Amino acid sequence: MKRNKLSYIFLALVLVLFGCEDPNTETIFDLTFVELDAATTASGSRTYTYLRENDGINKASGFQVNLASQPLSSAVNVNFEILSTSTAIENVHYVVNGSSVTIGAGENIAELPIEIIADNINAGEVLSIVIHLTSADVEINEGLSEAAHNIQISCPPNIPEGGTWTGVTTEGVFNAYGNQPNVVITYVSGTIYEVSHLAASYFENFAAGETTSGRISNVCDAITITVDGSTRYGAVTSSPANGAGTFDPVNNVLSVPWYNPTNDIEEISVFTKN
Repeated sequence: MKRNKLSYIFLALVLVLFGCEDPNTETIFDLTFVELDAATTASGSRTYTYLRENDGINKASGFQVNLASQPLSSAVNVNFEILSTSTAIENVHYVVNGSSVTIGAGENIAELPIEIIADNINAGEVLSIVIHLTSADVEINEGLSEAAHNIQISCPPNIPEGGTWTGVTTEGVFNAYGNQPNVVITYVSGTIYEVSHLAASYFENFAAGETTSGRISNVCDAITITVDGSTRYGAVTSSPANGAGTFDPVNNVLSVPWYNPTNDIEEISVFTKN
């Protein structure tokens, strides 16, 4: 009987303690601080890509500062600075339109007042803008107050589709074997194109090999192989010796350096629009 009384007393205490909780309210996150969005990644940095159109118009950076809390009833001002460890140069690669940003009342995100001068960034360049939050109306999360914002460019796809191209190889002792008048180049997506005869029929003509179709990337007329061509004589892959190829949009001439490691062949396929 004594044991039962103790059990009833314990149950009553539990009901009193937890019965005071409002079942319709629950606090999940009660901290308030600001942070750089790019700092929240595993690397503590984020890469941003901008379309280079050579039109003289700057691009909004897309760099964000976050308010980590429930939305507030008043605005939050945040001050920042650009650190000297940045590799991008102010007024050459980017423009800063102020050193503060306001996160509006009821909002959790604001974009920093920075514009990117995409027309001044070259293909293949990756430049950094290192930002540090200096002060704010609320607490700053010091561990997420600094981050590298890496910037690079892409360009509109400009290799024409339709029709055919004539491909020849131009390097090496056996370059005459690369000759294919009916190459088809097809746009896939982003910067990627499919090339029906990546080696310009070099292996087909030299030793009855298979067609070496593959994929290339065209980043502002700088050409690299992204998906190797493959035959029984080995892969047709990027050339370590000749580097990136080129595209001449005025004359519609595409140059694709390639390497066949199985036979140690360095070549360049040159495609001209028919």
